[in-house]
Amino acid sequence: MHYYSYDNQNKYIITPSIINNIENKIKLLIDSFKENNTIIYLNLNHNLITNLKDISEILKTNKSITKLLLNSNNITDISDLSEILKINNTLQKIDLSNNKIEDVNLLLNSLKENTSLIKLKLLINNLNNFEEVFFKNKTLTFLDLRYNKFKDEDIKNIDDNILNYNVNLNVMF
Repeated sequence: MHYYSYDNQNKYIITPSIINNIENKIKLLIDSFKENNTIIYLNLNHNLITNLKDISEILKTNKSITKLLLNSNNITDISDLSEILKINNTLQKIDLSNNKIEDVNLLLNSLKENTSLIKLKLLINNLNNFEEVFFKNKTLTFLDLRYNKFKDEDIKNIDDNILNYNVNLNVMF
């Protein structure tokens, strides 16, 4: 079962209900999402998703989804999403909170080329390091890193890089 609603611009918002095998369901929906330019908000929170390959295929061609919620799944690998962010300039907000992500550097490196993402939530994962290169992105204004495994020196490094590269970026630890 899916819930459809409209925003104030008459664009569709879709939220799939919790189902046992969301990845098989997503495969069935890929073709419709690829060509559908009315869906702007995709909420896949709490669905036991483990990989982002199929979702990334949707985002490869869909130019209307601006908000992607993947909170509280079982995601560990975000490399497919990272590649898509290099070419997708429609997504503005991504929530990957409460997953099992350890390495986010591929995703952050993709932000060098992305000019649309403004909000990224990565709280409650297993993150413990960052490459500084992503701070050169001037579009991102909000980054939530709370409840990860950063050391004090990592936090200081992140703070220093914000001052050097993107003073508009608000980071939460």
